[in-house]
Amino acid sequence: MLWRYFCLGDYAVVYVVSFVCLKGGVGKTTLATNIAANLARDGRETLLVELDYPSVSRYVFSEGEIGVKLRRTLFDVLKARVVGTSLNLADAIVGSERWGRYLHVVVGGDGLDIFERDALRVENWLRLLDDALYYVRDVYKFVILDCPPRLGPLTRMAVYASDYYVVPTIPDALNLKRAQDTIDLLERFVERYMKPRGRTARCIGVILNRRKKVSHHEEMAEEARKLLGPRVFRNSLGDSIAYAVSLKEHMPIYMLKSHYRKAAEQLEAVYKEFLARLAALTALEEKTL
Repeated sequence: MLWRYFCLGDYAVVYVVSFVCLKGGVGKTTLATNIAANLARDGRETLLVELDYPSVSRYVFSEGEIGVKLRRTLFDVLKARVVGTSLNLADAIVGSERWGRYLHVVVGGDGLDIFERDALRVENWLRLLDDALYYVRDVYKFVILDCPPRLGPLTRMAVYASDYYVVPTIPDALNLKRAQDTIDLLERFVERYMKPRGRTARCIGVILNRRKKVSHHEEMAEEARKLLGPRVFRNSLGDSIAYAVSLKEHMPIYMLKSHYRKAAEQLEAVYKEFLARLAALTALEEKTL
């Protein structure tokens, strides 16, 4: 279900998108963080929520920077909702001048892994993140959720709070199978837990990452399209040192274009396809409203 609020007869839409995979090492955080950065670069107010602590925070902030800025975390917010104290998500939002004025981050925080382990004991645990996001819905155009690399409670909370999801993967046989398994599991989750409540989360697509110009990867990219069909993005990301530099320097890929043009252009192409696919899905949903 898309969040909508009405103003002077028009409505604005908040897009909540989860980045999901069943195993780490496929570039999930790299994609989530850089797509969020590109959205913010283009003037779209974007909130990046870290459920896979400390992946996003290590990417965006230096150690000294986060030590100065951080006051509250996602763990604090979720814990407060469980015990019934007053703390909303806005209290955990931090920014970084390097990443621009339109990108804000909610850091996962120490204790988030323990919270996930105990979450199933909490009544209505599935709604905890969705309820927390309610308090920032009028501020952001996009909310990007970087999920843990498993279909545990935090990922399920994220998907429940989402309108859409993206599945990053690597073009090899094992990871393509995992991508298909991820989609199958999420579709069953949506059918069982979301649609009975009038909600849904739809797959924007599968993004191939770390693709090399070798025959094996080219063959597996074709296999991906046979296995997953039109869900596979036409554009993909190659294996580049630019991503390691981006992480080390705490800078988005688009800021490194002068030194790593190819990586920046590939990311830009994936980003534009992300927007185009999202627009197509939104148009389809508008027709059914």
